[in-house]
Amino acid sequence: MKLQKDTYLTVKKMLESSDKENMVLAFECIENTNFEENMIYILLLLRETNIDNLAWIDNAPKTVANLEKNVYHDSLSNATTDFRKLGTILREHKASEEDYQFFMIRYADFLKNTFNQDEDIIEDIIITIKLKNNEK
Repeated sequence: MKLQKDTYLTVKKMLESSDKENMVLAFECIENTNFEENMIYILLLLRETNIDNLAWIDNAPKTVANLEKNVYHDSLSNATTDFRKLGTILREHKASEEDYQFFMIRYADFLKNTFNQDEDIIEDIIITIKLKNNEK
């Protein structure tokens, strides 16, 4: 399963649900995805859902082990998942243009919410990525 835009938002809502069963099902979906193909989506879920790290450790141990080994090189409890760090991770893992674009969509949404706060002054922020062709 690939956590693309639509499935990402569904899993995010399930993780944020007050229904414990929804949260458990969302973690099962995450655990059953290919980590490498879904890494940016998983990292963004960590960033955007405010789910306690212990819940991740308890409910998605395989995913947490992959994050600790392949991304953070440290315990999840010591990890930082801000947008700057996510950008670094994308570069280090040679992410696809699709992954960069999804990252920028989520970052634009974060910026819109940050700027708007309690007022509704910004309707949308659109950021488009075009990667350089580095063929030699």
